[in-house]
Amino acid sequence: MPCALSVASSEPGGLHRAAAALVRLLAAATTSDDVTVCVGPGVHALHEPLILTQAHTHPRGGRVVWDGAGATLSGGAA
Repeated sequence: MPCALSVASSEPGGLHRAAAALVRLLAAATTSDDVTVCVGPGVHALHEPLILTQAHTHPRGGRVVWDGAGATLSGGAA
């Protein structure tokens, strides 16, 4: 599936920004096409919890896929 959104591990706060952008993208959805968020390889530091809610689900029944081959989400101290 093509990436609707992409986030690189070098982008501080990138996952949180992608989650916010996903809500906006889904709110504007006019089809039930699946939506893929591509999480780039590497360590994605989480400085606060990444909370996904009902707003992060597809309003027209499509799937929302977070694809992160080679990605590590880390909330721990280095």
